[in-house]
Amino acid sequence: MSARHYFPRSGLALALVCAWWSAAGQPPCDSLHTVNFTWQGEAEYTTVFSAGVPPSGTAVYSADWGFAGEDFQATDWGMQVAYAFPGPGDYLVCLLSTVQDLQQGACLSADCQLIHLPVDSLCAGLVPGFNIALAGDSLNFINQTVSGSSLNSVLWDFGDGTSSTEGSPMHAYAGYGPYEACLTVASASCTATACNWIYLGPADVPCENVLQANIHIVQLGRGIAGFDHSITSGMEHSIVWDLGDGTSNEGNPILHLYGEDGVYEICATVNSWGPLATDTCTATTCTTVSTYIAAGISGPASPTGLVAHPMPFGTELMVDHVPAGATWEVLDLVGRRRLAGVQPHQGTLLIQGGELAAGTYLLLVRSSKGSDVVRIVKT
Repeated sequence: MSARHYFPRSGLALALVCAWWSAAGQPPCDSLHTVNFTWQGEAEYTTVFSAGVPPSGTAVYSADWGFAGEDFQATDWGMQVAYAFPGPGDYLVCLLSTVQDLQQGACLSADCQLIHLPVDSLCAGLVPGFNIALAGDSLNFINQTVSGSSLNSVLWDFGDGTSSTEGSPMHAYAGYGPYEACLTVASASCTATACNWIYLGPADVPCENVLQANIHIVQLGRGIAGFDHSITSGMEHSIVWDLGDGTSNEGNPILHLYGEDGVYEICATVNSWGPLATDTCTATTCTTVSTYIAAGISGPASPTGLVAHPMPFGTELMVDHVPAGATWEVLDLVGRRRLAGVQPHQGTLLIQGGELAAGTYLLLVRSSKGSDVVRIVKT
């Protein structure tokens, strides 16, 4: 069992999730027809998810599930499913249902929840930890791990590209930092990791040296989960999210379900305070997500006149009628930016797309005339 897990990538799962969310032609359900779900943990990281019962006079024709973590996505279907997650952590889970009302017709129901899976009980007796002590020009890393059984291995990552397997090693850094030092310990049944920030420079350093705002977005269709990955140099901090649709949220992680398709700019503002700064430090970072699904876009020509050709394309893509100064982005099907640039002149935009993997993408163009999205296909 592991107390920290890195999840595998699955390009096929990404395509399946996008197709799963693309049920076109059905209006969204109102709150009376929305099918919610409940969940209950079983052995290890297996969790049972159950779709709720719709009100009388309605029937659920389909129940499709999406599961997403950081660098991990998968799908399943059925009114009740048992899903085995790769390990502990926070996961975005969404249920997409087609609900048939005998009087109003069919509608599309979406319910998303952020699921937290704790470290397995086998790891409960293993609590990694350490502190440091100055010893001349070096630091002594002192292992303070609490374990109910003997440790099979100890691994130190000093955060500067070096490591050690000693019990309580000495280490000298070449610069001020900050460095994220981590201790990973393993017993017979579990592996666990503890990390601390180490800063060796003077006090009252500039905010940009001790605070770097960084976020990660996990997306399933219109549902997103936001994770705070900011570097705060060990200081206390808070985070506020602007979700791009007029709503906001606080904390980490956060969950949001957009009410309609669109391209949204998500911005997170991090405030940090502590012994390294004389005042509160503030930093903001932004990213863009698109809830448009390629299957729901009719073709390469957009309503405002953008035309992408050839379609599909190989190494070069030309886009006609792009205004001067327009910014453009090529997004994959879960809204991650793959290419970006600025159109220097009015006319045809030439995009070098040879580095893109084969598949379907969305081209987003923004100018003073507004925003436009075009489906493109790379061979």
